[in-house]
Amino acid sequence: MRPKPIWLCLNVDAAISSTTGIGSVGGLDHIGVWIHGFQKPIGIISTIQAELWAILIGLQCAQKEGFEMVQIQSDCAEVVDIVNNLNAIRCSARATDVVWTPRECNKPVDYLARTATPHFLELICLSLPPAEVLFLLEQDYVDAPLLQ
Repeated sequence: MRPKPIWLCLNVDAAISSTTGIGSVGGLDHIGVWIHGFQKPIGIISTIQAELWAILIGLQCAQKEGFEMVQIQSDCAEVVDIVNNLNAIRCSARATDVVWTPRECNKPVDYLARTATPHFLELICLSLPPAEVLFLLEQDYVDAPLLQ
């Protein structure tokens, strides 16, 4: 879904390799257009832990960029419930909203999470989107309903 006006939309996702068991996360910030993206391999970890890491890393990136109103979109309903039920998000963002988004609407960050290079455990910040992500982001934006 498109974020509320003046809110940053932070889409996050995690992927676990079925062959190596190594997890990675990806995310992107946007307000209808690409602002910033990230990829980070995180080692051998559970899916829930990986999804939580994606939220944490995404919030750290948004905070570093100076965004105060952040809507986090994740396709992992269990993690959205955990974060919302425990009121676990504590950061310097003035407002944080965590919502579930269908997996088919989270394709750009799924691509970022799946294509993170597992050999380097460093955070990769992307100022420009890969062509595949730009195409998927444009599709998502056209198809996304407006939040009321």
